[in-house]
Amino acid sequence: MVGDVIRALWSGPETVIVISSDLSHYHPESVARALDDDTIAHIAPLGEPTIRSNRACGAYPINGLLDVCPGKGLALRFLGCSTSGDDGEVALADVGSGSGGWRAERPLMRDPDTPVVGYASFAAWEHDPEARDVLQAESERHSTTDGATNLPDHADTVLIRLARASLEQHFDLAKPDDPTPADIVAAHPELNRPGASFVTLTEHGQLRGCIGTIEAYRPLGRDIAEHAIDAAIHDPRFRPVTADEYPDISVEVSVLSAPEPMRVPSRAALERMLKPGRDGLIIDDRHGHRATFLPQVWTELPDSREFVGHLLRKAGLPAAYEWHDGSVICSRYTVTAFGETRR
Repeated sequence: MVGDVIRALWSGPETVIVISSDLSHYHPESVARALDDDTIAHIAPLGEPTIRSNRACGAYPINGLLDVCPGKGLALRFLGCSTSGDDGEVALADVGSGSGGWRAERPLMRDPDTPVVGYASFAAWEHDPEARDVLQAESERHSTTDGATNLPDHADTVLIRLARASLEQHFDLAKPDDPTPADIVAAHPELNRPGASFVTLTEHGQLRGCIGTIEAYRPLGRDIAEHAIDAAIHDPRFRPVTADEYPDISVEVSVLSAPEPMRVPSRAALERMLKPGRDGLIIDDRHGHRATFLPQVWTELPDSREFVGHLLRKAGLPAAYEWHDGSVICSRYTVTAFGETRR
């Protein structure tokens, strides 16, 4: 409804909509700043209209403006923020930081334990060159990081056939007239482009091996062919697949988009931003603890907190591990998955 009002009032390029809102209420300042930075990062420059009133008193007008901006080709500009503990000092948006203009250099806290109220302001207007650059960068990112755009025709059969050809060659099960992995790649030039993939093997519905690459560094065809063998014999969680088992093995090939960094200062922020069923997730604490879950894992762990907890455990960290300072680097990606009927 608020979005409809804004659309009705928007008369042309002379229109500027400014929204100033309270954010968090009566948390210790150290906590309030983390919560508010998370809220600001969710809003600007291209957030979804899902802000809740417990994070911003002006959630309804903010969500209304977030609803309007995409249709007008606009990005929502973060202007600045403060807390009631800053004695009137406003931290202005650092548009030159390379952070997308959502960060601000806040003043030193006088007392991190003092309860405060947070504030922030946002605006949108037409003919905003910096906002246009943000939108262009986002558009280019989507057009160049979607792994599915570089796949051959009939990828659902080609990629499975490639993985199986690699396995059959390894197990010495290939027939003389069967195409080799090299033949399949030669027939589909798209497979010579860089790509990242995971190959998953199951036996009667049970996981039997899964190996892959998070970021593209070699031709996709080679990546799939080698991961098929890796999943069969090099997954440390399972004994190697044998030639006798091969007839009962089902194959799934997942092609990954390029990882997208997530601006998440805390675990709670990460869990709110995740899209169950869609997002693959990479976490890295910069101290040797790094792991990923493919989006397919959501079928087993549909709750965001449980999903993150199991991934933390996979990385060698406690499932209950929390952070509030942006110390854990998080990235998400999507996959285009091609599977077979279960054997």
